[in-house]
Formats: sequence, structure tokens, C-alpha cells
Amino acid sequence: MNAEVVPRVTVRPADLGDAAAIRGLDGLSASSARLLDHDLSAVDRCCLVADAEPPSDAEVARGTRVVGYAAAIVQLGEAQVIDLVVTPQRRGERIGSQLLDGLLTAVADRGAGAVTLEVSVDNVAAQALYRRRGFVVEGRRPRYYADGSDALIMWRRPDVAPDTEER
Repeated sequence: MNAEVVPRVTVRPADLGDAAAIRGLDGLSASSARLLDHDLSAVDRCCLVADAEPPSDAEVARGTRVVGYAAAIVQLGEAQVIDLVVTPQRRGERIGSQLLDGLLTAVADRGAGAVTLEVSVDNVAAQALYRRRGFVVEGRRPRYYADGSDALIMWRRPDVAPDTEER
């Protein structure tokens, strides 16, 4: 039986020098791209990037190692995940898991107990990841996304133990 190889990435704090690479990620919303400079410099934001180790030929051609981005707002002891993006070519490699785990640690270090996020009702893979990290659905936002689809409102509360086993 072969052990599954998990590609290596380095998750690190993002800064303004990463803005162009983050904006180049396929899947980043237009509003996130527009607000990125603010998010990368605001004191109540926590922003991380995932760097490929080593980068693929396509990533080298783009001039970046950045293959993922995650961000949260931390205020009044709570956090709201506002972005979690992994370039489509690297999805399925657990990069999103590494980014989310890094983000959850970072917001906890800043005093956030509860964490919330919105996720598309159609994004089953993301919902599964969030559930494995202790998030539960607590509401729904009708027609939340530009395409008219609904969002599920998920929360991770301090009294819920996450199931961090990958499935």
C-alpha cells in the first residue's frame, strides 16, 4: 500500500508584497481583489498565503509560488473568514486544509473564540472541510452570491471539538 504524498506548501502571513500574486489566483472574487490592499494592511485582518515548495513550471512562468490565500476579520473575540482560495490546478492537494488550519490558529492567537464564514450551498467540498474543523450550519443567506446562489452560514464555537482527521 502506497502512502499518499501530500505536496509541500509553506503557509505564512501575507503582506502587501503578495498582492499581485493573490490577485492572480483564479477563484478570488472581484470584491476581494478590490479590497485586498486594505485587507493586507488592516490591523483587524489576518491574511495568509500558501507558497508551493517547489513551484510547478506554470507557477514559475507566472512568477509566483503563491497557490492559495486565506483571510479573516478578527473583532470582539470573534473571527469571520472572508476568503479561502486555492488555485484550481492545486485543489485536492489539502492546501485549503493547511490554510484553514493556519488561519484558525492565527485568529485564536488573536483572541477569537468563535469563527464564522459563508460558503456556497453548491460547494460541497468546502462544506466538508469546514465540518471536519468543527463548523456547523446555523443559517442561510438567500441569493448571497453574484450568480444568485445561496450561502450557508457556518460557525465554529469554542465548545465544539473539530474532527481534524482528513477524509
